[in-house]
Amino acid sequence: MQWSLQSVEPFRTQDSRIYIRNLKTQLSFLSIGSATVPLTINDAEYENSYVCSPYTAFVSYAREELQKLKSFGLILPLRGLIHILGYFLKFCEINRVAHVNNWMLSTNLYDPIPLEEIPKVTQQISKQYPDHYIIFRSLTDQANAGLKDALFRAGYLLIPSRQVYFFDRRRIDFLKRHNTQIDKKLLQKTDYVLQEHDDITEADYPRIEV
Repeated sequence: MQWSLQSVEPFRTQDSRIYIRNLKTQLSFLSIGSATVPLTINDAEYENSYVCSPYTAFVSYAREELQKLKSFGLILPLRGLIHILGYFLKFCEINRVAHVNNWMLSTNLYDPIPLEEIPKVTQQISKQYPDHYIIFRSLTDQANAGLKDALFRAGYLLIPSRQVYFFDRRRIDFLKRHNTQIDKKLLQKTDYVLQEHDDITEADYPRIEV
């Protein structure tokens, strides 16, 4: 992913909020065998984007999801449980983290990683950041079964966080899926039109940001 390394290179020398307004993190690169991946480092930042904040992923977003429930009888006790979980995670300093292969996207893709290097890399990060949790995000059985097993053998905990959807184009035509049809109908009711990448100019950036 050499092209991707170039895309995140500016984060190493400049404030990350210049590029992603709600994201504060420190970026460096980590070598795992012949692969080079981004490593993001955080200490607290409890208002941070969930791509670098476990607290936001498990507490702040959980509070937002409560608004989708229609049962007040469920909302009240769940809100209490989330509140308690938030205090516990802050006590554990859950946001003192080193995210491996973190491209600061909702779902991180992985190039092949030499699995035998996992214990060595873990020791290296632990030595450099002894007070930080080490996290590999976006692991799935479909795409990363070998890496998940290697991390488990190295002493990592497997914690579910969010759904990731896969479409096998050989078996499933996503254009016929129910949600895709809903999206198409919604798009037809707006003035929006589909634009190719090359049609987007610098003058469009402010509107895209908003």
